[in-house]
Amino acid sequence: MPNDWEEVQASQNPAWDYKKNKEIQGIYKGMQTNVGPNNSNMYDLETKNGVIGVWGNAVLNTRMKNIQPGEEVKIVYGGLLKSEKSGRSYHSFNVFYRKKG
Repeated sequence: MPNDWEEVQASQNPAWDYKKNKEIQGIYKGMQTNVGPNNSNMYDLETKNGVIGVWGNAVLNTRMKNIQPGEEVKIVYGGLLKSEKSGRSYHSFNVFYRKKG
């Protein structure tokens, strides 16, 4: 009996470099969880240049929560901000979407 099982790997797509390109736009394909050394979320976007992975953080995870696969998404890097409550710095992102069809 042949072994036809294939292991699911973490995203092998290139990751978005928000420091070089402040904006990314594409069709949301889905999310992978527990990826990489920090067990982060990875959001896959189908762009004109192929599928690109977007690493999640607290801001992106909250804003992407209700986005559905197949919807068009635009993510804009808002820079490094400081939290008024905790005083800690964090990377800010604005997320926009368009519903399917």
